[in-house]
Amino acid sequence: MTNEVGAICDASALPLDAAAHDDGDMTHTRVTVLDYTVNADVYARYGADFDPEAVNDEILRIVNEAAPAGVTVERNGAVMAEDDAIRTAREFDWATLLKRIDLDTILAKHGR
Repeated sequence: MTNEVGAICDASALPLDAAAHDDGDMTHTRVTVLDYTVNADVYARYGADFDPEAVNDEILRIVNEAAPAGVTVERNGAVMAEDDAIRTAREFDWATLLKRIDLDTILAKHGR
């Protein structure tokens, strides 16, 4: 089966006030939005009952483990980068990362 985890949305055109926030010492900038969630059609094709929240949580965990230093993907898909990691986050190959995720294994772990 081909991997069907998420897609990439370009957030470079976001207004600055919507794309950055300050947590005190460090400004984080949203550099893109990563749609890492699994579409309901994929679950339907498997013909089984899965815990979608657990599946998406595991995918998010994997994505954050693989993300460059200073870059975090939030639950809403926002890719947030510390000031010194913005360029790295923009250049990171998010699509390839999503393609490498073994969705079959994740679904097998989270069936009901």
